[in-house]
Amino acid sequence: MTLAIVVVLGGWALWTARGVYEDLQTAEQQARVVRAALGEGDVERAERALGQLREASDSAADRTDSLPWAITERVPFLGDDAAALATVSSVLSEVARDGVEPLLASAAQVTGDAYAPSGGQFPLEQIAALEEPAEQANAAFVKATERLAEHDPGDLVGPLATAYLGLRDQVASGAEALDVAARAARLMPSFLGAEQDRRYLYVFLNNAEARSGGGLPGNVSLVEAKDGAVDLVEQSSGAAFGRRDEPVLPLSAEEEALYGTQLGTFFLDANFTPDLPRAAELWRAHWQERFGGELDGVFTVDPVTLSYLLEATGPITVQGVELNATNVVDVVESLVYLNQPDPLVQDEFLNQVAETAFDAFADGAGDPVGLIRGLVRGVEEGRVRLHSFDAEDQAVVAGTAIAGELTPADPTRPQVGVYLNDGTGSKMSYYLEHQVEVAALDCQRNRQRLSGRLVLTSTAPADAASLPEAVTGYDVVKRAEIERGQQAVVVQLMAPAASRVSNVVLDGEPTPDPVLTDLAGRPVLPLTVVLSPGQRYEVTWQMSTAAGQDGDTDLEVTPGRLPTTSNATISTAC
Repeated sequence: MTLAIVVVLGGWALWTARGVYEDLQTAEQQARVVRAALGEGDVERAERALGQLREASDSAADRTDSLPWAITERVPFLGDDAAALATVSSVLSEVARDGVEPLLASAAQVTGDAYAPSGGQFPLEQIAALEEPAEQANAAFVKATERLAEHDPGDLVGPLATAYLGLRDQVASGAEALDVAARAARLMPSFLGAEQDRRYLYVFLNNAEARSGGGLPGNVSLVEAKDGAVDLVEQSSGAAFGRRDEPVLPLSAEEEALYGTQLGTFFLDANFTPDLPRAAELWRAHWQERFGGELDGVFTVDPVTLSYLLEATGPITVQGVELNATNVVDVVESLVYLNQPDPLVQDEFLNQVAETAFDAFADGAGDPVGLIRGLVRGVEEGRVRLHSFDAEDQAVVAGTAIAGELTPADPTRPQVGVYLNDGTGSKMSYYLEHQVEVAALDCQRNRQRLSGRLVLTSTAPADAASLPEAVTGYDVVKRAEIERGQQAVVVQLMAPAASRVSNVVLDGEPTPDPVLTDLAGRPVLPLTVVLSPGQRYEVTWQMSTAAGQDGDTDLEVTPGRLPTTSNATISTAC
């Protein structure tokens, strides 16, 4: 009799599980449609897909919310899988109702003009209204993440384990994105001067001369925000700040060892450090020394991000030159130096590019969804960064990708950085390509062993020595170790806090005892690589993380002129 009951229960469970599986397949397909449609700004399509997602996930939840299914969860060999299916079904139903629906309720307005600026005026009330649905959706995704963590995928059968891991990663990614969205909605009114007037430095970085923090801060503007109205009121070239005899702020011994005193004596070199909060402090000190006045924050943008934004706004015209998404990087990072020998004329053109692009964005030109998509991509690639000197505003920014902080928000997640600085004083980084890969090899006693690989390639033409001095560098001929047409790349391999670096191989040559420098508790291996036109150089290494750094690894890499990134999250080996 008992055997018969088990057989009947098993048959019912398998029949029900088949229906659940079909429901979940449909739900997963429709979830992808919702995500894609939202990314394209097609709210009607997203709403149709959400209806089908709700129907399928509710059906799966109903099938697994029964006494026979609860009994199945306690049957040996079937129980773990049955319990996991029940959790997945319930989670998808709740996420669709409490997570996705609030987003769609406000997405229709985002795709229109309700949230877009016009004539430099941002609609503060509409922007503030986004906070509640974003936080509600984020709460639903966070709850889902916690519930999915209750099951160990290792206890599930192969196909279910794979699907479970995929869902868990997707939900965690959604929670992270929604956290950023909620923070942005919370921050923007204050940032735009809703409560008091604000003043920010808008730093336009140039990837043609590499800096750890993205590129040369060649052009800087003062932006004022008052009750949602933004205006660019002052501009300067980075070179115009000149060189001080002493650093504008005291430097630590660690900073001087890695970057020299020029980190503090040159405005142009303040982002030799990849730590945006530190670079922002230095830029502020330089600006206040020359122009005076209080500053509330700093944000950075580069020409590649500008190309993303121009896809949404359409082209802009500067001094009779049309700049669009296709040509803007080449014009501002190469052609202006090839065609114009006068640095002052170069700076004036680039200042006008920065101003015209800012005005196009502030005027609400083009597609709002495309603008958001371009900014998000710029943040993900490390091209858009923001630091606030207001403690409350910075608390909202801290821990997110846009903050550009050297210290990770989660100490369990190892952070690996590969940062590049131009050591030639040139615009030869326009001809630099770099790729970085990091892998988690194994985990022992909550310590991970990571491997890394960096490939640097000079794409400079064979006759690079004949390029104008504005490109090859004005002082290269004075440096015996670098020939005109070559470029010196100063590499910083930055390991996770309190970790070790070993097995370093420099272009095929092992380096048994690498000399490391410490910065904010993170070991740094500095290297200088001199590249001739067409040369390729490879560096490989291993890192052993500290105890407790058993989470996913975050890789951050200096962005270059190509619209790509090596930034990545590497799944933990633990």
